Amino acid sequence: MKSTKHYSLELLIHIIGWGIAFAFPLSFMQSTNGGIDWEDFLKHLVTPIMMCITFYANYLIFVPRTLCKGKNNAFIFYNLLFILFMAIGMRIWNNLNFPPPPELINHRPPEWIFFMRDAGGLVFIVALSAAIKMSGQFKAVEAARREAEREKAEAELRNLRNQLNPHFLLNTLNNIYALITFDVNK
Repeated sequence: MKSTKHYSLELLIHIIGWGIAFAFPLSFMQSTNGGIDWEDFLKHLVTPIMMCITFYANYLIFVPRTLCKGKNNAFIFYNLLFILFMAIGMRIWNNLNFPPPPELINHRPPEWIFFMRDAGGLVFIVALSAAIKMSGQFKAVEAARREAEREKAEAELRNLRNQLNPHFLLNTLNNIYALITFDVNK
């Protein structure tokens, strides 16, 4: 069972990590007057939002319900569909909100390169969420194994103590008494 301290640390790590991811676009949002172009910043938040949705869909749903239960093919299938859907959504959003300048339309890389970049980023997020969740599961299983070994050792010790209790002494004395009655010389 996880402690409150462990949950607090985990929550803090998530907040810091996503805070950095959501604040990162701010470094590119300077307007002509030196301030922050908040409208442009809000448009750029779609990528971290999609990454956050992908991370927690895996962290809370796909990994525990498929990967942790040995359903690896289902995990891969669901994630391929999810990543495809999210990457297409990101491309549509970016094409609508960030069209290339007219002078770059003919010199722009093909659209599939941008799609692969977005999908690759989402694959990385899936791998990260699976690794974090599985390492947490591994720690929990390892702690349960250590607890079971400790309980087994305690049970064996209790068993030995039970064998050495006063009944053991009484049985030994009764055996000596029985031997005396059968053969006094022995």
